Amino acid sequence: FCLASALMEDAFGREIDIFHVALEDFARRPAIDAITAFAKSAFLENAHLRFHTLFFGREAASDWQSLTLAEITSKPPAVPACLRFNPDRTTRVLGEGEAERTPAPVWFRDGGVYLVPGGSGELGRRLIARLGQDIDATFIACGRSAAEADQNAAIATLSSGMRGRALYRQCDITDGARTDELIGQILTEHGKIDGIVNLVTAHDDAYIFRKNWDTFDKVSAAKVQGTINLDRATAALDLDFFVAFSSLASLGLAGGSDYAYGCAFQNSFAAWRAGEVAA
Repeated sequence: FCLASALMEDAFGREIDIFHVALEDFARRPAIDAITAFAKSAFLENAHLRFHTLFFGREAASDWQSLTLAEITSKPPAVPACLRFNPDRTTRVLGEGEAERTPAPVWFRDGGVYLVPGGSGELGRRLIARLGQDIDATFIACGRSAAEADQNAAIATLSSGMRGRALYRQCDITDGARTDELIGQILTEHGKIDGIVNLVTAHDDAYIFRKNWDTFDKVSAAKVQGTINLDRATAALDLDFFVAFSSLASLGLAGGSDYAYGCAFQNSFAAWRAGEVAA
């Protein structure tokens, strides 16, 4: 971040290419994978500044120096590139996917207890209201704000139109100790947690050269550290699902590099975590 911020103004007068080398394959460390979203965000703010990310899997790691030199000395791509070497050189690009044709699993069920961080926002309330029309379950929204009169009124209104009920608990999930405490409280009161839908987000939009590290860290932490804390706090629970609401901003967002990074982290974290479970 600091390098991009320092170079952002200089890059308006010349072309600058920066190569970030990771001596492991993509999808191994979400915090590194998410650099690609930051790189694209920086490029959208200034097309003369290009961050390229190079990932070297086990079969190519021993040759990373010569392979990196070849990339630096050749004509660099016109846009930020995400390259994988394992052992062949491939470029990660957005491709067309195909929807699964198998019946979708039943995620939510009557009698379930579901934690919805960020659930007191507009999107969260709409989601809980829609799910609550069909499912007799307990939905526990949480957020940084204290449970004041207007907050309690909104939750009460939400519950009145549901088969189940909606509750609110104050918790900043970027605080690991507080997140542990919240999970403990829910288990004491309800005996279980069946699933998590993480809707927490933060924004403080500005171009990189107008941001500082504290701002970037605070915004990205909502999705980065918050996701990590929730995963750690529920590691011993047999959850039916753990859902993180990301965004297309993970493909890059001018003025929102921190938000884009956080979304890309969640995407990669979900893939990495699913792989760990499968293993």
